Amino acid sequence: MSLNDGKSINIKMICKIASIIMIIATVIVVVLGTAANKRRAREIAAISQRYMAERKAEKEKERIENLNVYEKLKEGRAINIIVIGDGIGASWGATSEANKWYNVLADKLQKKYKGSITTTKLNGEIATVVRGWVELNRAELSEGQDLALICFGQNDNGRLSPTQFAIFYESLIRKLKKHNPDIDIIPIIESSIKSDNSYTEVIKKLSKHYDFTYVDTMTAFNNYEGGYGSLSDDGILPNDKGYSYYADLMEECIAKNIASRKKAKNVKDTLYQSNKLDNFTLNTSPTSNNGFDKNEVFSSSTVGSTLVFESDKDTLIAYYTTDPKGGKIKVYVDNELVKEIDTYLNNVSVTKAEIIAENLTGKHEVKFEVSSVKGYNYNDGIVILNGLVSN
Repeated sequence: MSLNDGKSINIKMICKIASIIMIIATVIVVVLGTAANKRRAREIAAISQRYMAERKAEKEKERIENLNVYEKLKEGRAINIIVIGDGIGASWGATSEANKWYNVLADKLQKKYKGSITTTKLNGEIATVVRGWVELNRAELSEGQDLALICFGQNDNGRLSPTQFAIFYESLIRKLKKHNPDIDIIPIIESSIKSDNSYTEVIKKLSKHYDFTYVDTMTAFNNYEGGYGSLSDDGILPNDKGYSYYADLMEECIAKNIASRKKAKNVKDTLYQSNKLDNFTLNTSPTSNNGFDKNEVFSSSTVGSTLVFESDKDTLIAYYTTDPKGGKIKVYVDNELVKEIDTYLNNVSVTKAEIIAENLTGKHEVKFEVSSVKGYNYNDGIVILNGLVSN
């Protein structure tokens, strides 16, 4: 074999080796590229899955936020209930906290639907709807209320005209709707009213206008198989059995609303002239104070003590606190006596609100003057004034 033949063989061998190396390199590149692509694909898939999970969670959160009270109950979710009322609203006369109708109702709903119930109470003994309107405007509702139960009518009869009752009741509704447009409201016709009157008609008309389902405990008590007397010991306030029946009637109403898939309607038009009460002001800065101590409230045990306020509002309301030794206070508007308020209430201290003037124009002076600190068995009484409320 010649030298040239040997060189030819070496060149061929080198070419073969080079080809093999190139093939191997190509395979390596392909393999590595495929692995990188697969890794990248896995990364993209993971990102996509996270995105889809986040979107799903956002949509679920949005869905839950848009659930109404009846949908929340059906799904076993937590709800917030607000009760606004008078002595019956407060379950006055129940023998224990557990026997108060709103607590019985909460227990029934929790057991049946499994979700937690938080109840906010704005009730007051011998309260009218005016007091309910004041307390709702003053309340700092920390959470969105899902359901409101309104319980007025008994004490309003004789203290408010049907027109006043209607305007303040509707203003209560509008305030609740402003706080949460999706809230549903269940008005209660109180059992103590005994028979239909102008006040029950207002409740029925407002319920129809706003598409509320009212609970008629008056008719239910009158038609109760065991007789009205078995549900109330004094003919006015329910007893424990009566309050349990209240809870049954509420739970029945709620169950029907769930079954019918009831949704709250947002009605913009008012039925009465309630838009004038859309605003609320509590004036605690008198232009003159003669004899009242000022802490969180104004108080005096001296006859002749006076507080003077100025206002240019349409409607004026005396906002005061009762006391077992409550005295009397005269109210003057522009030096004209408009009423005398007795702040006595046996064994209980609650805030109350009374209309002192309406349909005013221009600026007016309001004077409160302590007229008596004597009571049935005391002569050292006190007058407690929280301020002047206006719209």
